Amino acid sequence: YINQPAKVEATIINSVTVTKDNKNLITWEQAANENIEHFNIYRDATNVSDGWILIDRVPYKSKYLTEDISSFPNFRSYTYRVSTVDKCGNEFFSLRNHKTILLDFEETKENAFILKWNNYEGFDVDRYNIFKSEGGDTLQLFRSVPATTNLITDYDTGNDNVYYQAEAVSKIISTKSATGNEAARSNVISTRLALSLSD
Repeated sequence: YINQPAKVEATIINSVTVTKDNKNLITWEQAANENIEHFNIYRDATNVSDGWILIDRVPYKSKYLTEDISSFPNFRSYTYRVSTVDKCGNEFFSLRNHKTILLDFEETKENAFILKWNNYEGFDVDRYNIFKSEGGDTLQLFRSVPATTNLITDYDTGNDNVYYQAEAVSKIISTKSATGNEAARSNVISTRLALSLSD
């Protein structure tokens, strides 16, 4: 009797979220299979014609996450894919790629801020949470909107230094606290910094 090695299958990405260091953190599901050699993490190139860029190779017996230190979440949205590589060099790609949220804003003539963002792609979104901070304090939940919404207006902008961040919450964990790998956060925007750069 020959003991056949366990079949290697593609892993599933949990989320891609922006860290406090303003870098994208990719996490994926753990896999109990000694026939796995490592995981490859790819990111879409700035030029579509360049395809995918290999940004990291994570050993099997390591943490199931990696930080994309070359990412700049305030400048564009990124798409990631993770593959599982077995000891024979065969590569199995995740079925769903994940695309990050890019949060942006516009100021109206009434000094209100229109916040807008792209859809998070990779898991079924239940809702988007918008966090807000005035003057650099801790970000607090400001508003929750349905997954079909990608724009809100904030008329309560008495402080000229306002920070915002968006968060996509998965349907699977919508009854839990939206922290860690259960949700994906966007870049943090500063209205003062952005407006000063546009002057």
